[in-house]
Amino acid sequence: MNVIENIRRQYPKMTKKQKEISDFMLADPERMSFITLKQLSVSLHVSEMTVLNTCACLGYAGFNDMKSDFRQYLLSRRHKQPENGASLVHPPLSLAGLHSPEGLLVQVCQEELAMISAFCSQFYPDPYLHAARLILEKQRIVLCGRGISAQLMEYMATHLATFGILAVCVNTELSDTVHAIRPLVGEDTLVIAFSFPEYHSMTTTLVQYAAQKGAAVLGITDTLRADICPYCTQTLLCPTNTRLFLNTLSAAMLLINLLASAVHIEKSGREPDPAAVRSPSPLSDSKPHPGSHPGL
Repeated sequence: MNVIENIRRQYPKMTKKQKEISDFMLADPERMSFITLKQLSVSLHVSEMTVLNTCACLGYAGFNDMKSDFRQYLLSRRHKQPENGASLVHPPLSLAGLHSPEGLLVQVCQEELAMISAFCSQFYPDPYLHAARLILEKQRIVLCGRGISAQLMEYMATHLATFGILAVCVNTELSDTVHAIRPLVGEDTLVIAFSFPEYHSMTTTLVQYAAQKGAAVLGITDTLRADICPYCTQTLLCPTNTRLFLNTLSAAMLLINLLASAVHIEKSGREPDPAAVRSPSPLSDSKPHPGSHPGL
């Protein structure tokens, strides 16, 4: 019995407040996979203890146990979706557009601009700054991806290198490379996983392994339904799908630029000001030199 079925089964026995919390859970399983206890209590204007009592009513030892079941529920739904590739097929371009290549190209440009505008309108800096702190705090950075995601991985690695941060890049299409990196993954590691359609199972396998080993995992993908999401410590999202391309990199490149900028900002804030650590002048505490003019 999955978490949704469990909630529905226990629903008649719940108090009014517990039913309100359950209604929220049933309406948005994706959000429940990543929301914190505090965020949920604030969103519903209930105490954290009320939320915990709801968890206990559902048979969970704590909030995180319930959240884990929501993640597993989303992952199982993903696996049940048809794998014939139909969702990856783009509709054909209209004949009207084909008769006017210039007009069609203008439309493509406008669609790319609209995608970037939509991404920027929803931009919130805190997740990027939090991800940047993870990058700076972990001793080892592992980037992974496959296909178009591997290209984004390399782009991110180049940015990090300019800040003196070395990262190991793992193309998850190469199983030998994936197996070779596994012994290096532990609690001192941050795995940054790039996963865009078509999602690759080996990327998910590596992310799942990293999570089991206690590593932090930053997922960069296009939807919370992506297979890697249940195992991610944090997820950054951006759209990539257009009528011409399965993955257009416009928004994804911007996301990486913003993340790299956040790393630079956080790193600069941690570095000491050269002026503050400069040794005092040997004459700073001495009497004015003869012929000098104090105050000038």
